[in-house]
Amino acid sequence: MGYTNYTTNTPAKHPQTKWDMMVEAVKHVYSESDVRLTGEYAGSEPEFGKDVIFFYGDYGLSCEPMVVNRVMDKRDSDMMKRYNRKSFSFCKTQQHPYDLMVKATMLLHKYFFPEVEIACDGPMSEFDPAKSLVEQVTGLELPELKEEVEA
Repeated sequence: MGYTNYTTNTPAKHPQTKWDMMVEAVKHVYSESDVRLTGEYAGSEPEFGKDVIFFYGDYGLSCEPMVVNRVMDKRDSDMMKRYNRKSFSFCKTQQHPYDLMVKATMLLHKYFFPEVEIACDGPMSEFDPAKSLVEQVTGLELPELKEEVEA
């Protein structure tokens, strides 16, 4: 067990234009933060791409990768439709320093795709530092958060 962030109700396919705007915002926030991230391998760069956002915390201070896909795997998408269920994903961070960028990414995901629901193992106020960072760096005004997902 450990501190975890949750995302549900992710669209099966994000429109490319809005996805690209979200990715640019995530990259901009990252470039202005003190958080260091890595990609799949130690020392590699995080991926902020046309189809995926993927990163770990750097310096060995991470648990699981943060992954957001533009297009949901067809098998998962079909299963969601068949059983009338919402998508569900999570990223366990143990509140290591990269938790700030995980939360910032989640907030931007929700901003650009309002149907997305986000939560964490603590109160929603734990998103406040990430919300402040995103608003300061991007100039966006993020909506107030409410408890949405049972973690």
